[in-house]
Amino acid sequence: MFVIIDDDTPGKGHMRVARAHWALVGLYGLGSAAFLRILYRIIRTTGSGDSASGVLLILLVLFTFVAVHLVAAWGARNQRPWARTLSRTMAVLLFLFLPIGTIWSLFVLRNTRCGQWAPFPSNFKENT
Repeated sequence: MFVIIDDDTPGKGHMRVARAHWALVGLYGLGSAAFLRILYRIIRTTGSGDSASGVLLILLVLFTFVAVHLVAAWGARNQRPWARTLSRTMAVLLFLFLPIGTIWSLFVLRNTRCGQWAPFPSNFKENT
């Protein structure tokens, strides 16, 4: 059973979303470690190139997700407006992956709504 603790503090949604991205980075890291172990066993025991290339493709997808979540976590932590859009897009895409993706998506969508996401700091000058 999952319990989502939310204090509804206005303007703190970006930090919650950043932590949610970090949680998925950890889960993808565990999945990647498991697939690396499978890949090692496949190559060591059979030397089968077809199985190894399939596992490598899965690892490539997982590493891509890790990179996107890292970028989104950095942007959310720094209150970037594009990070809110990226987080919401990822939440919609991951919504169908039951149960973790759905729970994560609901949490992110709840914390990216108006009033929860802190506005971009006005004293910060972006390098352009």
